[in-house]
Amino acid sequence: MKSAIRLLAMLPLLLSMSCGKGRPEAEAISERLEQSDGWGLVDSHGRLIADAEFKSMPSAAVNGYFSAADSNGKVSVYRLYDRQAPVKGLTGLDAAGYMVGGLIPVVKEGKMYVSDVFGRMRFAIDRIGDKPAVTCRGAYSSGLLGVAADDGLWGAVDREGKTAVAPIYYSDLEFSAKGIALATRSTGNEKYVYSFIDTRGKELYRFPANMFPSSYIIKEGMISYVTSAGRRGLVDCKGRIITLPPSVREIHDFSSHHVIYADSLGFYGLMTTDGNVRLRARYRSLDFGCEGELIAGTGTGFRLIDYSGKQIANLGNADEVRYIGSGAGSVLESRFCYALRRNSFYALYDRAGARSSAEDFESLDIYGITDDYPGKLSILPETATEPYELEADSTATDRDSIIVPNALILGHNGL
Repeated sequence: MKSAIRLLAMLPLLLSMSCGKGRPEAEAISERLEQSDGWGLVDSHGRLIADAEFKSMPSAAVNGYFSAADSNGKVSVYRLYDRQAPVKGLTGLDAAGYMVGGLIPVVKEGKMYVSDVFGRMRFAIDRIGDKPAVTCRGAYSSGLLGVAADDGLWGAVDREGKTAVAPIYYSDLEFSAKGIALATRSTGNEKYVYSFIDTRGKELYRFPANMFPSSYIIKEGMISYVTSAGRRGLVDCKGRIITLPPSVREIHDFSSHHVIYADSLGFYGLMTTDGNVRLRARYRSLDFGCEGELIAGTGTGFRLIDYSGKQIANLGNADEVRYIGSGAGSVLESRFCYALRRNSFYALYDRAGARSSAEDFESLDIYGITDDYPGKLSILPETATEPYELEADSTATDRDSIIVPNALILGHNGL
C-alpha cells in the first residue's frame, strides 16, 4: 500500500542516556499508512518497525523508549524494539515524559513520580523545597529535573528527588549539556534579574541592568542578548561579551563561530562571532542545516549552500525547507536531514539535496502527545494557569540542552 504520512511533530532535543555525554541518533519516526486505522514506527531507511500497532500517535522514541495512549487516554511506556507489552509498572499513566539517564518523569493517579527503566517508581515529586510541587519538565537535563511549585516558581531536584536548586525562579531551569541554565528572579515592581546559574544554583554571571536575554536557548555555553539601546550580541556564563555590529537587528541563530543575522530590511546573512561578514544579508531566510551547510531562501526557491555561499543543491520552488536533524551545537547525530514541503506535502531529503524517502508528509508542527504543556508534565487542572515562564524575543529553535529524540513524530494523511 502506498504510504502517505502526515508530519505532525518534531520534538525538541533530549539528552542521551549518559546525561549528555553520548551521541544518540534518531532511529525511527512514527507513521500511519493511508487508510490505516493504526499508528506505527518507521526507521530512517523507510523500514517499518511497528505497523499499525497503536490506536493513537506514539510519542518520540528517546533512548529506546516511547509512550502511547490507549482509547481511554491512558498512557503506557514501551521499549522501541520490544513492544509486545509495555514496560511493567509504566501502564495506566496520565502522562509520561522521556527516558534520559535511565529516569523518566510520569504522572500516575494524579501524582508525579520519577521511574527507572524497569518501571520502578524511584520517588514521588510531591515537594520542591518546602512547597508543594505541581509541574515538572519532561526530562532530566545535566542530572536535574526542573520542578515548579504551586506558587508558579521553579527549582530543580536531583536524581534522588532532593531539592538541588530552590524554587525561586520565574524561568523553568532548562539546563544545557554543560550544566548551565538561564534563571530569572523578580526584584519587585515588575522588574527582573537575569543570571546564569549552575546545577547547585550558584550564580555564575548576572546580566547588567541594561542587558536582556533575547532567548532562553543556551548554545555552546552562550546566549544571545539585546541591550536597552538595541545592540545585540552573545554572552557566556563567565561574562565574556561579544558585541555584534550595529547593522545586526536580529540574531536568528548562532553556533560557536557563526551567527545568522538579519539587517534592518529583514534580509538574512552570515557573519563570524567576531563580526566579519561571510555572507551579506541578501537572503529571504537562512538557517543552519547539516554540518557545514545552510538552507538559503531566495524568494523564488531554496538552495543548500556552504558557508562561502557556494551552492550544494538547488531544492527548487519549495514552499518550505526545514532541517530536522540536530542543529548547530547539538549533541545529536541524526540520519534525518531535511524536510521539504511542496504543494502541502513534505518529503525527506539527504544532505546532498537528494530525496531520501518515497513517502509524502503533511502538516509540520511541534507536538507532545503525553504532555499537558509542551515539554512539561503537570497535575494542575486543565483550567489552571501554567507556571511562570517569561517570554523572550528570539525565534531560534535549536538547543544544546535537554531533548534529543531517537524518533520524530509523524502522522498520516486523512486524519
